[in-house]
Amino acid sequence: MARQTGRTQVIERLLYKQYEKAPLRRGFFWFQVSPEAVYYPPSTTPAPPLNDDHKSNQRILRSGERAEHYFAEGYCCSEAILLAMADIYPNSANIEVAGLASGLCGGMGNKKATCGVFTGGATAFGLVAGKSPQKGGNRQIKELASRYHEILEQEAGGQICEEILKQMGVRNLNKRLCKKLTRRGSELLVRLIEQSRLSA
Repeated sequence: MARQTGRTQVIERLLYKQYEKAPLRRGFFWFQVSPEAVYYPPSTTPAPPLNDDHKSNQRILRSGERAEHYFAEGYCCSEAILLAMADIYPNSANIEVAGLASGLCGGMGNKKATCGVFTGGATAFGLVAGKSPQKGGNRQIKELASRYHEILEQEAGGQICEEILKQMGVRNLNKRLCKKLTRRGSELLVRLIEQSRLSA
């Protein structure tokens, strides 16, 4: 039994090394046994690269850490995303606005509909922009939200909470994979914001 376990660990380490070099692929999740390691295999839509600006890259990484922290504290995915944005862009968002995302938890009020990482992220673009509403919507925000949705959907293998949870299966013990997806959504969100200079 111990020998089989050791062999499994070796295979996991090899696969995890491959993850670091691989792009992301639609519709398939592979997760290591370690709760700190998550593998999203390659997608057809590449995520935007890190910026040359060191401060922007720090904000991207910190946003993921903050989103993961808030999720671990008991906030749902959509709330954690907005709270992370309030930390990263304090001049354009505040902690009170996280309450706006409460109805998005669990796929729109626990209906397992659209995942809160998607809806919370789309909401965050408007909060960070800090701009007055426009008739028909702000074009830049809509384009960013569309891009965010496209990339995240391919990485997660869907946008519906129930479908994503089925893919995760028993590996989502204590919602640890939901926490990782929330972190990934927050990092992608800030990366797109930084590249578009939406918060400038």
